[in-house]
Amino acid sequence: MHLLFWLLLFGAVVTGRFLEILTLFGIVFIHEWGHVSMAKSFGWKIREIELLPFGGVARFDDAPESWRQEVCVILAGPLTNVAMIPFSYLFGQLGWWPPPWVDYFVTVNLIIAGFNLLPFPPLDGGRLLHVLAACVWPYLQSLRQSVWAGLAGAVCLGGFALLGWQTGTVHLNLLLIAAFLGFHNVQEWRQIPYRFLRFLLHRQRHPELSRRFRPLMLPVVADWSIRQGLERMYRERYHLFVHPPGNLIREEELLRHYFDGHGSRTIRELMP
Repeated sequence: MHLLFWLLLFGAVVTGRFLEILTLFGIVFIHEWGHVSMAKSFGWKIREIELLPFGGVARFDDAPESWRQEVCVILAGPLTNVAMIPFSYLFGQLGWWPPPWVDYFVTVNLIIAGFNLLPFPPLDGGRLLHVLAACVWPYLQSLRQSVWAGLAGAVCLGGFALLGWQTGTVHLNLLLIAAFLGFHNVQEWRQIPYRFLRFLLHRQRHPELSRRFRPLMLPVVADWSIRQGLERMYRERYHLFVHPPGNLIREEELLRHYFDGHGSRTIRELMP
C-alpha cells in the first residue's frame, strides 16, 4: 500500500468516514484484481502490486512482447469497475443496500474508472498511451515520451488543484495525486535505461521469438555505434539493419556484439 493510501485511511479515521474509505479500498482492490487475473490468464509473472487511492500499479518480472495482451490487461481494471455497477443496482433493488449507498458505490466506481483512463502514467490511460506509442515509435523513444506525458499530466493536475487557492478552495487530494504523478515519473525517467536493457536482454535470450515478428528494414548510418542502432528497435518487429549499398546485419548480430561489451563499436566495423 502506497503512503498516500495510508494517509487516506488515517484521514478517514479522524473524520469518521472509515466505512466509505473501506469501500474505496475494496473497489481499488477489485480493480487491481481485474488487472492481475487477466495478466495471469496470459501467463505473466506478477512481481508486486502497489495499491493507490485511485487504483494501483502492477509490476511484472518480464516485459510482455504482445501489445494486444498488454492492452487487455490494462483495460481489465476499468472494465471491472464498470462491471460492478449493475451488481450495485441489483443489491439496491433487492433491498440489501440503501439508495444513498448504491449512489455512492456507483459514483466511486465511475470516478476510479474514468480517472484511471487519463493519459498520464502510471494511470491505466497513460500505460495504454505508452503501448500505442510503442507501436509507432522505437521502444526507447516511447519510454521517454511516456514519462514526458506523465510529467505534463502532473503539472496539469497540480495547476487545476491550485486554481482556487485565492478563495481557499485548493483541492488537496488532487494536489497530492499530482505530486505523486510527478515523483513517479521522475523515478521512471531514471529507470528507462534499465527497462530498455531488459528489453534488449529478452530479445537476445529469445531470438526464436523475435523471428516470428514481421521483419522491419532499418536504414542505418555506418558511423553509428551499435548502441545507437539498437536504440531504434521496435516492439514486435524483427529488425534487419541495412546500410547502402546492400549491407545487411540481423538484430541477433548487433545484440551479440553489444552484450559482448562492444556497444561503442561502429556499425561500419561489422560490415564485410
